[in-house]
Order: sequence, then C-alpha cells, then structure tokens
Amino acid sequence: ADHLQRFAERAWRRPVKAEELAEYLKSYREERDAGEKLADAYRVSLQGVLTSRHFIYLVEGDPVAREYLTDPELASRLSYLLWSSMPDDALLTAAKGGTLKGDGLAKEVDRMLADGKASRFIDDFSRQWLQLHRVGMFPPDKKLYPAYDAWLEESMRTEPVEFFREMFSKNLPIDAFIDSDWTVANARL
Repeated sequence: ADHLQRFAERAWRRPVKAEELAEYLKSYREERDAGEKLADAYRVSLQGVLTSRHFIYLVEGDPVAREYLTDPELASRLSYLLWSSMPDDALLTAAKGGTLKGDGLAKEVDRMLADGKASRFIDDFSRQWLQLHRVGMFPPDKKLYPAYDAWLEESMRTEPVEFFREMFSKNLPIDAFIDSDWTVANARL
C-alpha cells in the first residue's frame, strides 16, 4: 500500500489519501486471489493509477471557487507552464513543505527557468502565441517564387521562436518586440 501511495502521489502530482487507493488495492487483491504473480497483480494497480483522471488531467480539488491554489496545484501549473511536464522532486518537496509562497516561489521559478527544460516553454509558447503552424499553409506560386522551398519555410517558422528565445534569455523589455533594431536569421533567410 505504501509503494502504491508513493507512486500515486508522484503520478497525480499531489498528496494522496490511503482511502483514495482502496479500489486500486482491491484490484490488486483480486488479481492475487486469481493466481496472478505479485508483479503482474501490482502492475494492474499501477495501470489503474495511470489511467485515472487524476493522472490524465490536472484535477484541482473541489469545484467550489477558492481564492488560492494549494501548493501541489501551484506546483503542477508552474511545472506544466515552464517545462510542459510534471513537477520534479525538488518542486514536489517544496509543495509538500509549504514553501511555494513569496521568496520560495521566486526561488523555484528561477531554478526552473535555469533548467534546460525551460526551452520547452519558449518553443511551445511562441509557436502557439504566433500560430506558427499556419506558416506554409498557402505556399506561394512556384512560377512566381521559384526559390521558395522547405528550408525557407522552416526558417520562417523558426526565426520568431529564436527571436523570442533571445528576448527571454536576455530579459529584454516587451517593447523590443515592436521596436527592435536586430533580428535572428540563418543563412537561408
């Protein structure tokens, strides 16, 4: 039960009460009673945890409106925003310890932005914000623009992402998006 609870807390990104695991433990016992090996019966419980809505979605407490998120909820939102992934051990520890307030939150955000996984935020945010998936939907006429090719199209898609990356990494002011005397370009552009 302890192993399953630790697994569920990691998978569901929040503290898990023992009673929440009753059905998963019941399926484990049923598998064992049917003659399944320990590992196979345990695997059924793990699959149940991983197919639960608590794993698939970010389930945030009661549907009643609240003013603040809990620390585990804040940790999940922060991690999925900046890393497009579940919270790591350090962030979960901070959430469990109740240190995701004030300076603790700023410290965690700085740590997460310094991690290489923060490039996921830069890539995902800029592509969604600027709808870069639309670049190339209507390619120009090959007769009028014979030099237009896949490399140019991909370069056009990549340039704003790399521009955003440079702005973000150097913490440049927002108005530099509008009034900039520099750009990012590869040889093809």
